[in-house]
Amino acid sequence: MNIRILLRAVAVVIAAAAFVDPPLTRDVRHRHSLTVVTMHAGDVTHAERLGRRLSAEHDLTIHVADPASLAAACPSSGGCIVVSRGDVPPRLTAGATVVGALRVTSENGRRVIRRVDAPLMVHRDAAASLRVTLHRPAPRIDVLDGDVLVGSVEPGDALDVAITWVPLAEGARALRVVAQDDVADVGVIVDGSPVPVFVYEPEPTWAGTFVRRALDDDSRFAVAGRTRVAPPVTVTRGGAGPLSAAAIGDAGAVVVTAPHTLTAADVELFDRFVTRRGGSLILIPDQRPTGAVLRLIPRVAGQERERQPHDAGLLRVREWLTFERSAGTSTLVALGDDAVVVSRAVGRGRVVISGALDAWRFRGATSNFNTFWTALAWEAAVAAGKPLRLNVEPVLAEPGEPRRVEVELQSIDSVPRELSASGVMTCQGERQAVRLWPGGQPGMFEGSVRPAGSDTCQLSVAVNDATATVPLAVRREVQRGPGAEGALEAAVEAHGGIVVETGDGEGELAARASAQLATQWVNQATRPMQSPLWLIPFAACLSSEWWLRRRAGLS
Repeated sequence: MNIRILLRAVAVVIAAAAFVDPPLTRDVRHRHSLTVVTMHAGDVTHAERLGRRLSAEHDLTIHVADPASLAAACPSSGGCIVVSRGDVPPRLTAGATVVGALRVTSENGRRVIRRVDAPLMVHRDAAASLRVTLHRPAPRIDVLDGDVLVGSVEPGDALDVAITWVPLAEGARALRVVAQDDVADVGVIVDGSPVPVFVYEPEPTWAGTFVRRALDDDSRFAVAGRTRVAPPVTVTRGGAGPLSAAAIGDAGAVVVTAPHTLTAADVELFDRFVTRRGGSLILIPDQRPTGAVLRLIPRVAGQERERQPHDAGLLRVREWLTFERSAGTSTLVALGDDAVVVSRAVGRGRVVISGALDAWRFRGATSNFNTFWTALAWEAAVAAGKPLRLNVEPVLAEPGEPRRVEVELQSIDSVPRELSASGVMTCQGERQAVRLWPGGQPGMFEGSVRPAGSDTCQLSVAVNDATATVPLAVRREVQRGPGAEGALEAAVEAHGGIVVETGDGEGELAARASAQLATQWVNQATRPMQSPLWLIPFAACLSSEWWLRRRAGLS
């Protein structure tokens, strides 16, 4: 065959194939994407060691989670593994398959402190408490505020220890818990201003009188209220006006006696205080409740009376009510198997009711009557917070460490549609604007801050006319304690993953990732004629044929 004809035929075939553009199918290997998220920059080595096991089968990405970010830690596709010391990202996943989590355990297994539970806020004028859970017994546990020893206990063989400590001054305090050679740092806000509590007594009762006196004598509370002595006579205190949304709107807790006398309008107001404002309503009956208030409280199971008083927590009672246990109801004080003082979650807040009808009779020198009621009122008021709730946790940070900010406007009335929010953080005299973004609900805003310096920063926010301020403690080389017990397991297992420990656990996690994200062969169609490389042989054939024709003297 003439070479010129062959070259021309090849060029025609290439042109025809390019015009037809036939698809070709072949099996290709599909690799799943896998993201390894580490909660602490210091644990990247664990993530890299795990990544070496997984990179052969998966497209691997390793990154450090930003606790201040509003985005999910895990991506919206592929697989995800969390490397953590027990803490959980604010948002775990946006849709990725959570293969599991690698819990980083202490090297050489010498960790003594398992967990430290500290209140977010305590008062300057009252002793506070920390709860420390240990891995193994320690001869002594100390609590230090800077270089000052503020609390100490010798727990013996106990692994769950409560430590009483004394606040030194107001502001954000960095406490260090020391057990043998193990330490854990926690931040606590010490506040010196009293929390507002409203006491409403629609009729005088002995129980209400003694509870009110206990609150009046405690510097942690600013008590305002009204006592209706007779239909035309009302005694007020703290400048309290008539019972209304304005009168109780700023209070964190409202204490109500003789709840059986409340009208439907009263109950509707308290219901809005609890559900919308997020407040704490404390009911102190002196008889079995009846009437409109029943819609706010758990069902009463029964009423008991004995000749001799019995111990019910810090109280002593001879006559008491019992309440049915149900979803959303927590037992605060029990007498045997009976729930005597309970807290019921209602909307954003809570309703606490005491069934200890005659506890006031046994408030003598051997009773902790005042201690019980002041502690209950303090915890209830702090849980409710101020009308503008400002939350930054934890309040102890290293310089430049991001912290997530949550702001919520709480009001008995409906939250206004138009809200403007702004924030400023001041560190060592330098002011930094804080940008706040609307949250998931009306009145909620979110943002992030990065404290500077190594002392105390002050974060102030404003939503319309409401303002709030919170201090932040900034320290270098903070020793973080483990996360909340079971929090990591609960979050990961809810997404179908497993939690393993460093060491032998990496192999189990890698095997699970290979099973869940196994390599697949996918039938993929390709169109090879769309490649521009075909222009090279096409042009070569035409050029060669033209050159041969010219050489042979053909036109």
